[in-house]
Formats: sequence, C-alpha cells, structure tokens
Amino acid sequence: MTKYLVILLAATALCLNALRAQNEFSLNGAPFSHQTVHAFENACVVVNPTLTLDNAVVIIEGSKIIQVGKDVKIPKNAIRHDMQNRWIYPSFIEMVSDFGIQTQRYSPKTHPGPQLTSTRPEVLGSNMALRSDVHAAEWYTFDVQRADHYRKSGFAIVNAHHPDGIVRGTSVLTELHQIPDQSTVIKGKSTTLMGFEKGSSPQDYPSSLTGAIALLRQTAYDARWYSRQKTLVNLNLQAFNDNLQLPLLFFSRNKWESFNISKIAQEFQWTPWIISSGDDYQRINEIKQTGLKFILPLHFPEMPDVDHPAYSDRVSVSELKHWELAPSAPRFFEQAQVPFAITSNGLNASVDFWTQIKKSISRGLSVAKALEALTLIPAQALGIEHEAGKVQAGFHANFFITNGPVFETETQVLSHWVAGQEFKLINFPNKYFEGTYFDPLTLRSNSLVLNASGGLKLNALHPVQFNGDYIEWQFKDSTGAYHFHGWFNASQKMLEGRWEWNSRIKDTVVYLNPPSASLRLNSKNFSILDSADKTLGELWYPFSPFGLTSSQLNLRNNTRPILISQVWVWLSDSVKPVLRDVLLEEGKIKSIAAHIPFQEARMMRIEGKGGHLTPGIIDEHSHIALTGGVNEGTEASTAEVRMSDVINPEDINIYRQLASGVTAVQLLHGSANPIGGQSAIIKLRWGASSEGLLFKKADPFIKFALGENVKQSNWGDSQNQRFPQTRMGVEQVYRDYFTRAKDYLESKQIAELKKQVFRINLDLESVSEILSKKRFITCHSYVQSEINMLMHLASDFGFKVNTFTHILEGYKVADKMKNHGVHASTFADWWAYKHEVMEALPYNAEILTRMGIITAINSDDAEMGRRLNQEAAKSIKYGGLTETEALKLVTSNPAKILHLDNWVGAITVGKDADLVLWNAHPLSVQSKVLYTLIDGQVYYSLSDYQERLHQNETEKNRIVAKIRYLKSKGEKAQVPQWKPPHLYQCETLDSEY
Repeated sequence: MTKYLVILLAATALCLNALRAQNEFSLNGAPFSHQTVHAFENACVVVNPTLTLDNAVVIIEGSKIIQVGKDVKIPKNAIRHDMQNRWIYPSFIEMVSDFGIQTQRYSPKTHPGPQLTSTRPEVLGSNMALRSDVHAAEWYTFDVQRADHYRKSGFAIVNAHHPDGIVRGTSVLTELHQIPDQSTVIKGKSTTLMGFEKGSSPQDYPSSLTGAIALLRQTAYDARWYSRQKTLVNLNLQAFNDNLQLPLLFFSRNKWESFNISKIAQEFQWTPWIISSGDDYQRINEIKQTGLKFILPLHFPEMPDVDHPAYSDRVSVSELKHWELAPSAPRFFEQAQVPFAITSNGLNASVDFWTQIKKSISRGLSVAKALEALTLIPAQALGIEHEAGKVQAGFHANFFITNGPVFETETQVLSHWVAGQEFKLINFPNKYFEGTYFDPLTLRSNSLVLNASGGLKLNALHPVQFNGDYIEWQFKDSTGAYHFHGWFNASQKMLEGRWEWNSRIKDTVVYLNPPSASLRLNSKNFSILDSADKTLGELWYPFSPFGLTSSQLNLRNNTRPILISQVWVWLSDSVKPVLRDVLLEEGKIKSIAAHIPFQEARMMRIEGKGGHLTPGIIDEHSHIALTGGVNEGTEASTAEVRMSDVINPEDINIYRQLASGVTAVQLLHGSANPIGGQSAIIKLRWGASSEGLLFKKADPFIKFALGENVKQSNWGDSQNQRFPQTRMGVEQVYRDYFTRAKDYLESKQIAELKKQVFRINLDLESVSEILSKKRFITCHSYVQSEINMLMHLASDFGFKVNTFTHILEGYKVADKMKNHGVHASTFADWWAYKHEVMEALPYNAEILTRMGIITAINSDDAEMGRRLNQEAAKSIKYGGLTETEALKLVTSNPAKILHLDNWVGAITVGKDADLVLWNAHPLSVQSKVLYTLIDGQVYYSLSDYQERLHQNETEKNRIVAKIRYLKSKGEKAQVPQWKPPHLYQCETLDSEY
C-alpha cells in the first residue's frame, strides 16, 4: 500500500509541475516552446571569477544551464554553436535601479504656507516620507528599451525599487528576458530601501538632514514597539517590520551620511548595504571600521573645463582631486578588503558602463574582484547565489558572449543569453571570412583577418565593413585606390562581388587558403589611461584644501612631549602674563616653570621668542562644520534632532578658525522653533572624522529659542499655521512640553518596574533629560520679558536654564539672572539689526560680568568666529574690563558655561593642552597666531600654513595640466557649476541639499 501511495504522490507532483509550467497568459497565435537545447563548443568559459575553462562546452535547455565542462557529451537534438575564439561570462546582476517602475510621486502643494500633517489614511502613519507600504512589484512594467541597455552592459537581472521617500518599501527582482509565457519577476519582494532624502512628500517635516535622521530613528523605535503591542493598527509600521526581514539597501549622498547610516545600523542591529555616492574611498580606513558592505557607483565626475577665466576658479582643489581619484575608488575598497558590489546606476548608456568599469580596472581594480562585484556578491546579497552569478549547471541560463577578455579595451559583447533567450548585440562576421584572397587585377595576395575587437581588417591595416554575409572594403595606398563589395559564399568558400582597382573592374575574388596564425591580431591588455594620466595624487585628510597626506598626518600625530620655551603665559590667576616654559605631554599640560630643561632625544621644542601663550578660544555659539541644514523649524519642538549627526569635518572654516586661535566650539541648532535640537561640542581637530571631532567628555546641551524667530513674525505672511504665533504661545509650548515630559518620565519608570512595553519618544526623551538635569539649555534670547518668563517657568519645573545666548537685554535683568544661576553668552557690539534688539548695548558684557554672571562672547557667524579675540577686546573699550577679564570672555568663561572647565579654558597643570601661541598681545588686532595646539598636537602653525598653501597650488596646477593634456587628446570637458559655500546662522532655514 505504501509503495502505491508513493507512486501516486510522485505522479501528482509531476502533474502539478506540468500545470505550473503551463502558460499563465493568453497568447495571440500558436504557442511557442523555448525549451530548446543549445550547445556552446570550444569556448573559454568563465565559470566564476576564480575558475576559467578553456575549450569547454556549455549546454542549456530552456532557461537553465544543464552542463558545463571540457568533456561533455553533446545531445543529438542540440543546436550547436562554435565558440572558437569566444568567451562566455556569467551575466551581471544590478542591485540598484528604478527599472520599469512607474514612480508614484505625491502631488506638490497647491497653496502657500506649510503642510504640517499627512493627507494619507491614518493607518499609513503620520509622515508621508515613510513609504514602507509601497512595493515596487505593484508598479512594475517591463521596459523594453532599458532592458536592451542593461543587456548590452552585461546585466541580466535587475533589482528595481521605487525611488521616493526616506523609507522606500520593497524592490522587485526581475530578469531581462522577453519570453512571452514566462514572468520576468524572480522575487516580488527582494530588498527594502531607505535614504535620508525626503522625496516628493509635501509635508514640511523633515526639512533638514537632522530631521530626516531623527524621523528614521523614531520610526525604527515605533516599529519595535509596534511589534510588541496589539491595540494600534498602523500598516506602515507593520510593513516596516516585515520589510526588515529582507536585505536592506541604504542610499548615501556622501561619506558622512555613510557614517550616519553606520551609527543607525549599530543602534538597531541592522546590517545594511550602503549605496555609496562615490566618495567613501576618501575615508577608507574609517569606512572599513564600520564593518558594513557597500555598493559602488561608476558615475564618476566629469572632467571640468579649467581654461576659461570666467569659471576656472569655480573648481576647488578637492573637486579636482575627486575627479582624478574617483575611478580608483574600487581599488581602494579592494585593497582595504571592504566588501563591495558595483552598480551601473546613474549611467546613461551601456558604452558608459564599459568605459567606466575598464577605467577602474586600469586604476588597479583586479579583474577577478570586478567580476565578483558584478556577479557573486550581488547574487549573495539578493539571496539568489544558488541560481545566478555563475555559469554552472542548475543555474539560470544567463551569460554573455564576447570576442575576448571582457574588460580589455577592444573587447565587445557579441550576444547575451537571458533565461536561454538570445539577444544578438553585434552582427559579427563569420570566422570563415578570414583567409588570403588573390587579387586578379594586381596579382597580389591580401590577408583578411579578425582583429581583437571582432572586426575585420585587410592586411592588418584597412578596416572592412560587413553586415551579415555582405562585405566591403576600400582604401588607398601607393599603388592606387582599391574597392571591393560583395557576398561570402559559404558553400564554395569564396567571396563573390566586384573588385575595383584604379577604375579597372573584376567580378570575382577567389578564396585561397586560411590565414596563418602569425597574421592574427592578438588582443592586448590596454589601459584607458596613458602615461600622463597614470600619475595620481594622494588622499588628503581632510579631503579639502589644506588637507594632509597620510605621512603628514602621522607626523603631526606625534606622541612626543612638546616644550614651549620662554613665552608670556596668560595664567587665569594672574593680572598680567608671566614669562615661563610650558611642557606638554600625553595631551596634557605637564609642567609650567621658569625654566624646564630641553631633552632633545625625547622632546620637540617650540621657540616662544617672547610670544604670548593663551588657552584656546572657545566659541559657545557656532554653526560652522554643519551640513544639511541648521534648523528643523517645521514643528514647535524638534528636540529629537542632533547636530552631532550632521558634522562636516571638511568645512574650511575649521581650519580658518584654527588659524585664529579657536580650539573648541558648540555647534547649535538654529532659532526657528521654541525647542530646537541637541547641540554638539567639538574640538577643531582638522583632519579627524566627524566622530573624531566630538568633545567626548562634554555634557549634552540643547538649543531653545525666544523672540521673533520662533513665532515666525519674520517668515512671511503665509507662515501663519504652525503654533506658536505669539510670545504667549511660546510660553505655552514650554509648559506643555515639560508637562508631557514629566508624565513621560513617570510612565517610563512605571513601565520599567512592571516590565511593560513602552513607546520611546525621542522628542520627549530629550526634553525629559532637562528635567532630570542630564541635559542643559542654551537659549536664544533678546528681550527682558521673555528672559524672565523662561527663568520663572524653569523654577516651576524644578530646573535652571544654563545659558542665555545673545541675551542683548541681559543688562536689564542681570540681578534676576544671578539669582537664577544662569550664564550669559553675548555679542560684543551687535544692536538694532531687528526690532527686538533696538535696546541692546555694547556695555552688556561688562555689566553682566560686574554683576558676577559668568559671561562669554560668541560668534554665531563663521567669519566672526575668526576674530573672537578682537571681539573680546571690545569689552575693554566698552566698560573698561581688564585684559585678563576680557580674555576670559572667550577662554575660561565659555569653558565654565559649557561645563568644560575641568579640562580646558585655562593654562593649568593637568588640563588638556589646548593652547594658542600668538606673536604679540592676544587682544591686539595686529596679532597673528603662530601655533594652535589641541590635545598637545599642532593643528595649525604659520609655517605649516605656508606649506599647505604651496601644496594646494602645486596639486591644483598638476591636475589642471593633466586636464589640459587630456583635452588636447580630444577628451571632453564640462563647464563647472558655481557652488557657493553654504554658511549657516541662527536664522538660516535652507540647506545645500
């Protein structure tokens, strides 16, 4: 009985398989079966990147490869293809594309002013940039024209996604055949995709990179909570959780976003593939430390035209270096052993793909790694490594045929087989064309051979035109003019046609004998670059003007003690500077004495020569080194956003401010809303990564704001919807949020005690940290009424405001500020630039200081940050502060305000060696910075500046000369676009994106 049951089940399975194989779609005409057997003989078969078989056979049946090997018996019913001098490669796999996707973009707003809420159904969530519920398969239609482009580029499988939103739903994995009775879809849901670009969402939030990052983090926390609760229905969060079971692809617009992706991945235990913008190689060592995998593009920067005086200065040295080094990115990744795939996304034509990949190979990318990055690695990433990516039995019959090694310059793709269907790409001549032909008019022999690119040449010199069996050539030499056109007669092995020589005509040219091997043109390894272009510059850290090479960076990062000898030292407890030696060791101030012996074997020495040594200047209020927007002003509270997420360590203002004695700054959110974002306190370690700039020991701060900006009185008439619109409303925002934060803290504590599911709210998390005295407020402020209001409100909720910044009417309420215990950070002499500062005084800093309030002078401006010493000196004129008191306004006082005085702000044994050596009095407008040291290392010196300046010019001139040489060889150059630097201030609402 059991035996018969097994037979019955097997028969049933066969019937089901037969039913599945039946055509799912109606056909117009007789059905066609593609289950033909093909045998490809005498081929050089690249099975995978590390295995190549010479004179091998590949047999396919239908859409599958049946056998691959050297000793393979060819079935009698097979159609045989002679692949002599032909190569067979596994088809490439494209991981990133919008192939065939009908993009569903939102309609733009039809009214002025903000759109604060989503117009989608509530079950799809509150933000329209989150599109987890979008599945590309539902909007997929086969695109014949683009499919042809991909096949010419060697791709047979494409992962297509819907390119809109921060969370983009799922992609569809498609195969580029055109067999009527088979679906082209391999996987309906293959990957899930994310990025920081909002896309077409008309909703205001998020309006900045900080907001996009915060929105994604909040969504991830919401999705985690959603998976543990059973009451709320949110299809977007449900789809978000479901999609995370798929491979995650994450778009990055620059290397700093890649590091943000890495931080988010660590936070939520994700393992994304980062779709690189192409500049990640510039930080390859830190990139390797992320442990993530990358998808590298081939859309390299176009060569800029540097000759026209109207735009030659538009191109910076960093842009020139990126143009030069971008094709080397895959080599950097290979050398660093960072896993990567390669994408053609962003290229317009198949010829561009082959040109760009060959250019990267000419720069040192190995052929094996290039093949791996286009076949095996994407197959593994997409979960199809057992069916695609190799020429192997059981795999899809996806391969292309070339006339030589695929990455050699003259090699071309002749045909592409996808799922067993052939797509002829180039109509190449039959190999039997080759031979020696007797010229009946001149009685000369002429050798016709295939060259390395599969084209025909006569006597290895003259190109021959062909189309199928039709053939034609014409040329002139010292013996006259020759012209032949005719057809190849395969059965008679002859060319039939008309031969002309100097107007004499003969109708037949007879085939004589095959060409000798010596006449064949061997394919050659060919470099895209000639010798002039092979000279490449080094990576700079940072990758910008005044960057350092690796060797220069290592030299700077010395650990030897530094002796600064015979300088006037500005000690915080002395009225005037004193002449001293200062020893720095292990990043700290080791000793201060009248004389410290110099030990040449173990120390470096900086000759003070009577210069002035001060603590490094600290800017309490700055917006330099930020990218993607300084304001997320779309909601009344955006306490969830973090300025540490958008630090740009390549901002040239870091170097400029080092040259002005600044060693640390607080990077603040703007003043667009009552509760802004979390600040970041950094040291200006030029050359470090964004993470390397952070002052690790600093307490967390947050930006609050009062006044005209937050109630949007200066935003335009259409900005009348976001609450608050009045100063009364500003107070109500604070009371509401602190009340909610208090309840949030209590609920969180109860949930932790009862081990209940608790929903993390990043906005209230940050606000509640203020109540817990773990986060501290820097508040943008002007008029006395609001200053009083916030101090009263803080007392009601049991905390103190840490700092009022700007505080231009602080002199009116200095007594109340002292009673509250708040600090002040002000401008030296700004007033009357808008209504609420009409009553500001340049004596403000002096009055606040005399009242015993710790007071600082800040910049809020990239340019002013370069002369804070002079801004501090104004308090001597306006109010008569002493020189020591004035200097403290930009050194020890901001250190105390930012809770950093245990480490910086004064020249004291044991503190961080953040110091500035001036050539004269530090408060003089004529003084120059000789050295700026951070953690005992020289980050700026006047002599090094001259060297860096010369290095900038030398490097720029070298690359410009290369561009001019390549232009002379016929390469096209593009007019560079003007990209003005984006400088942020409190009121800046836009960004460079």
